[in-house]
Amino acid sequence: MNCRHRVLIVDSHEDSREALRTILECRGMEIFDAARFEEGRVMARTHDPDLIVVDIEDRGDAKPRSGGFDTTTGSQPPVIILGMAKRQVPQVPPGRFVSKPYHFAPLIRKIESLLAETQRKAA
Repeated sequence: MNCRHRVLIVDSHEDSREALRTILECRGMEIFDAARFEEGRVMARTHDPDLIVVDIEDRGDAKPRSGGFDTTTGSQPPVIILGMAKRQVPQVPPGRFVSKPYHFAPLIRKIESLLAETQRKAA
C-alpha cells in the first residue's frame, strides 16, 4: 500500500513554510500550507490532512489557542504546535509542542513519528 501522507502547515512566515514544505516533500509527503489561521482551518476541512503543524506565535491573540485546531480529541488529525512557551497552550498533549526557536531535524522526526503512530492506529 502506497500511502502518501498529507500535512498542512499554518505559519505566517513564508520562509518557514517553504523550508518545511521542501523537507517534507523530499520525504514523499503531500503538503498544503496557509499563512493565516482562518485559511488553515478551511484547508483542513478541504484537504483532510493527516497532520497539522501550527505556529501559534503569529496569531495575535492575548491567549493563543492552538490556532483553533482541536489538539485534545481524536476527531481531527494530530496537531503539532510551534511556539515560544508551552504555558500559552496548556491543553496541548505531551509531545505535541515544539519550542521556538527549533531545529528542523527534531521537528521532522516528530512529524514522521506522529504520522507512523496514526497509521498504526488506523490499521
